[in-house]
Amino acid sequence: MSELLFEIGSEELPASYAMDALAQLPELVARELSARGLPVAAADVKTAGSPRRLAVGVANLADATPRSKKAMTGPPVSAAYKDGKPTGAAIGFAQKCGVPVEKLTTVKTDKGEYIAAEMEEGGQMSAKLLEEALPKILEGISFPKSMRWSDMEVKYARPVQWLVAVFAGKPIGFTWGGLVAGNVTRGHRFLHRDKAIIVAGWQEYLAQLERHDVIADPAKRKVAVREAADAAAAKLGGKIEPDESLLDQVSFLVEKPWAIAGTFEKELLDLPREVIVTPMKHHQRYFPVIDAAGKLMPHFVTIAATPPNDAKVVARGNERVLRSRLSDAQFFFGLDKSTKLEEIGKSLDKYTFQEKLGSYAEKVERMRVLAKEIRRSLEGTSAAASLPSEADLDRAALLSKADLQSKMVFEFPELQGQMGREYARLGGEKVEVANAIAEHYQPKGSGDSIPASDLGAIVSIADRLDTLAGIFGIGAKPTGSTDPYGLRRHALAILSIARSKGYPLNLPALLEKAAAGFPAGKIDAKAGAKDALEYVKGRLENMLRDDGVAPDAVVAALSARFDDPIDAAARARAIADLKKSPDFEPVATAFKRSANLLAQAKPEDLGKTVDPSAFAHDSEKALHAAAGTVAEAAKKHAKAGLWREAIGETVKLKNPLAAFYDGVMVMDKDDTLRRNRLALLSSIVVVFAPIADFTKLDFGKST
Repeated sequence: MSELLFEIGSEELPASYAMDALAQLPELVARELSARGLPVAAADVKTAGSPRRLAVGVANLADATPRSKKAMTGPPVSAAYKDGKPTGAAIGFAQKCGVPVEKLTTVKTDKGEYIAAEMEEGGQMSAKLLEEALPKILEGISFPKSMRWSDMEVKYARPVQWLVAVFAGKPIGFTWGGLVAGNVTRGHRFLHRDKAIIVAGWQEYLAQLERHDVIADPAKRKVAVREAADAAAAKLGGKIEPDESLLDQVSFLVEKPWAIAGTFEKELLDLPREVIVTPMKHHQRYFPVIDAAGKLMPHFVTIAATPPNDAKVVARGNERVLRSRLSDAQFFFGLDKSTKLEEIGKSLDKYTFQEKLGSYAEKVERMRVLAKEIRRSLEGTSAAASLPSEADLDRAALLSKADLQSKMVFEFPELQGQMGREYARLGGEKVEVANAIAEHYQPKGSGDSIPASDLGAIVSIADRLDTLAGIFGIGAKPTGSTDPYGLRRHALAILSIARSKGYPLNLPALLEKAAAGFPAGKIDAKAGAKDALEYVKGRLENMLRDDGVAPDAVVAALSARFDDPIDAAARARAIADLKKSPDFEPVATAFKRSANLLAQAKPEDLGKTVDPSAFAHDSEKALHAAAGTVAEAAKKHAKAGLWREAIGETVKLKNPLAAFYDGVMVMDKDDTLRRNRLALLSSIVVVFAPIADFTKLDFGKST
């Protein structure tokens, strides 16, 4: 068994490109190698990377694919030979199989006698297979944008400068983009510009790079960034403000970190915290410095990609850039705060939400209506106790987008919502309303927190439902690679808020209400609501699978009914839990059989009422009695949302169903018997149909 090392060296990749590419590589490598007879699990693929390189390492690869024999059947003997001599059919078959024609044999089948050949497969050298696979891996990496360079036909996010491909310590010399892969990598771009570094394996590769000022392991480099920034902040009497996302980004801007501290005027600390921190983080990738109490200090730390000749000169340059941005922010903030937020928002009619869907002013009016509808739908539910007043909800929705027309947000779009909160406070709005303006943008992505208040949560859901219904209503569905309106993010946000807050949302009704809020003819309201619901359903299915719920249990729950995400998730988990019981499989199988019989029945045989007097076998009577008891108990549990108990009632039908199917022929020739038996099965199936679609369950393999 041998080890593979593969590195793609290029011009500096954007941080987000490099991070996403590294996330793709394990699956990509596993797929391409496994397809060529070199089985690899994605979990066994090691990755490393920096702005200038992406690398993978795979240990324990066989030096050659295993050999095996395979029998191939060809044309009939009658067509393969004439007068004892092979025909063109036999010769062609032998050539296809790669064997001499005299090595062909014959086999007897039910259809007659055929010629056959025994072929030997496998035995291919792994190094040769890797020559095919590695270019496919390189080309399979998906970037938001790719480019061509020079006169090359190949594409990559940035021009590729070198390739390393080593297997069993020896280079694999495939050619791609005018480059020949070898065993030579490069160290730090400026500190070791002309140094050729020969590598033979994964651990040596990482160690050699570190000796040449490149920390290729992203996790190790992130720690180094944190430690360097903390050390610089400590010299100023503070520490860097915790921000894992910023640390991730900065660690992919450098190959090795050098920290430099800077300072700005104390007077600027009078600005709202977000106004100071946002330019630092989002525009300059600086780390704010805080004191022991978490209060901002007039300092920052930046990470350089090279050791500075004069740290003070570099610091002054960064200070000038930040001072300029903060001075601009101070100026715009002064202009904005002299005007009430509601007044600023009155010009939203000039700000387009989406070309076909009108302005933000129109969107806000739809959000106000939808937010009240969401609130009304939650009255009388478990979430009712914490619902905000309708007046506060309407006020928060009205002001939610107002800051989009502020000068500050125009200059710093990342501050939307946060400036709305600040201006609302300055204008005397309730604290709850002001906070909801900022919260309604949450969660902004994976890992972000959900709105802390119900006020912010409901406005957030209203905003996202409106967007989903509108965008799907104009037919602008997202594809696998493009989602310009962030519909996936909006769908996941609705699900995350509902699950976290315990909101039993009736999504079909709410999406129909959202679609109906657009003027007649503006969108296809029916399609918008329907397609948006299916899209949200798909996101919930993925979410539950990621949570570890058996995929077939998820499909069984969502296929039966999808309206309330919390309800659907609870049913999926209950089904997955019950699948572990040995008594559940035969019942589920019997339910599948029943559903199939009902699906195959003629329309005139369905829709009948069970007639106990028409029973011709004791098993029918026993099943009818058991079904009545089970149905009553299941409905009671279902009403209380006790899905584990409700579905568990089916186990009580295990023996009665088995006896029924052993004792009678359901599709009897006698119309009365057949229809009565179908009615009996229907009376059972209909009780559980809204809970789970048992036909979707798979007991044949691990799920």
